[in-house]
Formats: sequence, C-alpha cells, structure tokens
Amino acid sequence: MKRISAAAVLLISTLLTAPAHTADEGKGRLEGDGKGLQTATFDTISGTVTVHLPEEMAAGDTISGTIVAEPAGNTDRKRDKNLGTLSGYVLEVEDRREEVGDGRITMTLPRAAGSTDVVTLVLRESRKGKPGREVGRVDLPLHDVTEATEDFRLPHVAQTGHPLVVHGRFDGDLATTGLRVGEADALPLAESPRAAIFRSPAEIVGKAPLTLSEQGETVAEGEIRNVAVNLSAPNLDLKKGESTTLSAVVSGLEDLEEEIPLTLRVWPAAVVNVEGGHSQDLVIRPEDVDATGSYDLSLRVTGRTTGGWTAEATVETPAPAEHFVLVLEGDPMGRVRKVSGGTPGNERIRFEADLDLKRPFYDWIQSSFEKGHVRKSGEIVAVDRAGAERDVREFHQAFIDSVAFPGLDSADKSPAYMTLTIDPERVRHKKGSGKKIGGVLPATKKWLCSNFRVEIGDLPVAPVSKIDSFTWERGLDQKLTISTSDLGSWEGWHRAFVGPQRAGGGALDGRLVFLGPDPGKELATIEFHDASMASLEVGAPAGDTRRITVELVNSRLSWVH
Repeated sequence: MKRISAAAVLLISTLLTAPAHTADEGKGRLEGDGKGLQTATFDTISGTVTVHLPEEMAAGDTISGTIVAEPAGNTDRKRDKNLGTLSGYVLEVEDRREEVGDGRITMTLPRAAGSTDVVTLVLRESRKGKPGREVGRVDLPLHDVTEATEDFRLPHVAQTGHPLVVHGRFDGDLATTGLRVGEADALPLAESPRAAIFRSPAEIVGKAPLTLSEQGETVAEGEIRNVAVNLSAPNLDLKKGESTTLSAVVSGLEDLEEEIPLTLRVWPAAVVNVEGGHSQDLVIRPEDVDATGSYDLSLRVTGRTTGGWTAEATVETPAPAEHFVLVLEGDPMGRVRKVSGGTPGNERIRFEADLDLKRPFYDWIQSSFEKGHVRKSGEIVAVDRAGAERDVREFHQAFIDSVAFPGLDSADKSPAYMTLTIDPERVRHKKGSGKKIGGVLPATKKWLCSNFRVEIGDLPVAPVSKIDSFTWERGLDQKLTISTSDLGSWEGWHRAFVGPQRAGGGALDGRLVFLGPDPGKELATIEFHDASMASLEVGAPAGDTRRITVELVNSRLSWVH
C-alpha cells in the first residue's frame, strides 16, 4: 500500500455520515449511515458511551450491538477512573438491562410497540447494582420490514475501517457470527435477523477471500475488494488567502474491472474554498488506476478566512446481489442460491439448486452420474433487485464433483434444494453488463422435503417416512438411510445379506422419486442399482408399529429428469 508522508493526516472518513434521527440535544444522539448501521451516542461528564445497533429494526426482532466507552481526562489516572464510572452505567430497553462494561447488548424488541413505532434506549447510572439516575435517552425507530432472504448476500467492495454489511437470515446474536477477510477477522458491530454489520479490517487492502460463519460453521464464501482511502495536507489551519494541497490516495485497486464511486467532502465552507467544490462525487475508472493499484487526486484548498478545516472521503459500496443465475454454455439455466467459492485458492464453486432449471442442467447431472468427468463452461451471474447483471463469476471446463441431496421427511413442508460442488480448471470474475438477464424460466414446480416415494424392487414396502441427506461423489458407493414402519419386508430382505441363513444374491434395483404438489406428478427420479442392505435397526414399539432404520449401499446411481 502506498504511504503518504505529510505534516498532518486528515480524518479518513467518519463512521457515520447521514443522521437518521436525533434526540434532544444533550440527552443522546442517534445517527444512521443509511446502509445498515446506526449509532447512539451519550455524552457524560465522565466521557462518551457509544452503542452500535442495526439500522433496520422491527417489533419482535432479536437484535444485538456493541458498546464502546471512551473516558474523558487528560491523565491516565483520570481516564482510568472515568472508565470505571462509565463501565458501571446501565443501558436499558423496556425490562432488558446491560452494563456498559459488558461491551455488548442483546435484546428482543417488544412486539407491541404502540403508535409511536419506537422503543427507547436509556442510559442510567448504577447505584449499588441497581439502575439509578437517568443520564440520557434516545428513541430507536422501528420499521416495517420484509422477511430475510435465505441466501447470504456478501458484498464485493468495502472500505477499510468502515462498516461492512452482510444481508441474509441471521439469529440476531452477533456472538454467533464471524466474518473473515483474508487473514483478518472483521470486528462485529451489530446484528438483526436480516443483516450482520462488521467493521472491515484496516490491515487488509486489495482483493481477499471473504468467509462468513455461523456457530463456527462456514455458511458463505466469496471475494471482496477492500479499498483504503488516505487523505493528507501539509496545513490544516489556513490564513486568509493562504493555500495548501489536499492529496487523496485510494489503494487496493489492482486489476480493477468496474467503476467505484468516491465521495469527497471538505468543510467548513465558510473557512475554505476548494478546487472543484466542497462536495464532489467522483468515479474511479479502471483506466485511472496506476501500476501500483492506486488512484491519486490532488486539489487546491484556499483560506477564505483564518481557521481550521477538515475533509473526508468515502468509497460508495455497491448493493449486494439479490439473486444468482446459472449459465451453461451461454444459455441461462435459471436461479441458483447460496453461491460460494470460486476465489483464488478455492476455485471450487458450491451452490444450491431446485428442480426448476432448464433441462441441460439436469442432463449434466445425469451424464456425470453415468460417466464421471463431464466438463462444462459457464457463468454464475449476480443479479441486482432490478434484474440487471451486477457481476459475473466465469468458470471454465468444470466437472460436477458432488451432489448433496436434502434430507426428506413426510412431515417437513419446507422447500428442498440439492447442493452441487463443481470443480473448474479456472475461474475469472468480471463486471456485469448492467443489462437485464433474459431466458430464465419462471418457477413452476415446488419441490418440498415432504413429497417423495421410495421403491425397492418388488418389495411390498409401506410408505417411507424419512430419508437422511446423502451425497453422490465420483467413484464412491452411495449410502441411503431410510426410516419406515414396515418391518416384515425389510427384515426378509436383510436376511439375504447377513446371518447364518444368508441367501446371497439379494441385491435389488430401486427408485427415489421426487414428487410435485400433485403426488401423481414425478419431478425427478434417482435410480439406484444393485442396492444391498448394510444394516437394519429396529426401534422401540410405538403403538401397533415400530420404526426401523435401513442403510443401503448402492453401487451406482442414475438421474432421470
């Protein structure tokens, strides 16, 4: 990263720029950035208490945020004393209380918010472990919100030291969520059921892998460009008529293929004049980037009267993708979801698909089941809310490495998706055309976890109630674990493989049929060949039946769509 040598370094950018709501002056302030984060600030004689919260909150939400205490004082002794005082303060929402010293606040917002559509956050002193005098308060606005998308929508551009927002379905507890940018962990700031907000690490500049985790498990992967903005000027205190140069260096732009907006503000306007204006909306284009991956800008600042001045520069980060479209050999197949991978060092791409895509996609699965390595080239296109291409993940000569099928349960009415992992020879990211992507079929089928049927040879088996998730992988036997209540037929078949009465030659062919909302309509079928029984477990009696669990080993699977 290019460093600037200067007599004074300006504020890189404020964390929050646009006020969303302001409480009575002196009692607390609430500011929002319009992108996902809001901050409540309480000024006290002992220092400042700052609370970071999600900007979009609704009645009934479980939300969490972080608390920062900044003690006043011009000596270490005074600051330590004031920090102890601030740490003992209590934040209160309804009947929920958290000490400032805890560093985090987690709460469930009341469902009946009344006609004001706000809840009040109160800062109080602590008296012998009990809430005391009120120090300040702010009203937190509540909003009408849409249901969270199941896909995690990762940003692909961020600014170092600034909020980085991930949209998706979260539990509202930031303690269970992690985000890693390259080799650094992003600092968690706040979380709602629809978004998690972090501070992008300052030490990572340029392109880096992005990994989102929940409960310690990776749930989404991608790539991000973390852009650093540095401002400098030799003189921040000008006399009337005196001039200086404001220099801006934006780094981390290596191999830039898209335009990145940059907003520059200089104030107060009454004190200085600025070449190009006090507020400038700039655009960094790929051709503007030098060989070091940096963009440089210099502006003359001239004093209108004697006084100090400052500036900020902010990279405007594009909105994350609304959904993804899979393209094979130039033909859009349909929507896929939960796309991850396809980054340097992790070229494999993983995504989920249902049974609503075009036939060539399922032909690829069928050919892979039969022949193994069947290579295809294509794209996964990130599409914005307006349906336009935002960015494209090209893959070349990829084969299907595995297909994971969901667990099925006759009592589970949730949508079903299979997870594919493809292994390309190479992957390339490029900017989308901005045009609306066409040729995507509308959803017509509804694949549910509850709609399925199992057939094993000519065994007169009762309906199967449950099938554990299973995975097809090249060159491996496939295991299928099912639950049913028909002991007799399965027990007889089991004797063909084990025990002193082993008959041998008991392998059978069968089918797992995925059904539509109309049970008579077959959406797709997995045929298993030469299936043998690896184990049979009989559960305790439940009324007139008992549940049995059967594990099958299949030498070969076929896909029929």
